[in-house]
Amino acid sequence: ATTTPPTAPTPPLRAVAEGRGFPEGPVALPDGDLLVTEVRTGDIVRVAPDGTRTTLACVDRIGGAGGANSAAIGPDGAVYITNNGGFRWTLRNGSELPFSPVGNVPDGYEGGRIDRLDLSTGELTTVYDTCDGRRFNGPNDLVFDGHGGFWFTDMGKDHGRTMDKGAVYYGLADGSSVRAVVDEQHAEGLTRDEVTAAVHYVRFELSPSEVEAFARGGVRLECDLSNYLESAVLPDFT
Repeated sequence: ATTTPPTAPTPPLRAVAEGRGFPEGPVALPDGDLLVTEVRTGDIVRVAPDGTRTTLACVDRIGGAGGANSAAIGPDGAVYITNNGGFRWTLRNGSELPFSPVGNVPDGYEGGRIDRLDLSTGELTTVYDTCDGRRFNGPNDLVFDGHGGFWFTDMGKDHGRTMDKGAVYYGLADGSSVRAVVDEQHAEGLTRDEVTAAVHYVRFELSPSEVEAFARGGVRLECDLSNYLESAVLPDFT
């Protein structure tokens, strides 16, 4: 028999800001503010403890596609952002989601990239947009190590009848070197526990009916590997 690990009780939650455009990549800043990326709008937003919202930059170059995914503070104090290149958005169950029967590649798509935002000047620059001559398709998660570099995932794009093959990459923050580390379809979901010797990623392979079930909510993810027993119920907004 399989024993499901118990889940920890959820502590009381307080909404700091609402009405955001598919927020991700929260980063706690030293002054107590929260830095959030908005996948739908492409905005990089600073949120104060009282909920005051300040837009610092927008990574959406083509308009209406969004693109800002994960964010992390680099060794130079700047914010490094995985820019997925934008999505084709559709309305499902009352929410805009980056899914479509014809794929999620938006009109005017130019590829994904790693962007850098200087918090002192507001300057937004691109650190990487290719590796070994191949453009990034949909960078997703990013985490720094203790050696001046960062790991990031590229989950690719859905083209309707075909999908890109994803990968995990390692790049230096100064823009001098980036390389593919593993090449797995839908490599996504890096851990953030100051991992330097190993990187963990999660790969999802869902059928069309499972995708619809995922959209309806009530989803539980379980891992039964002996070293990583885990069970988590995903919130409806996931």
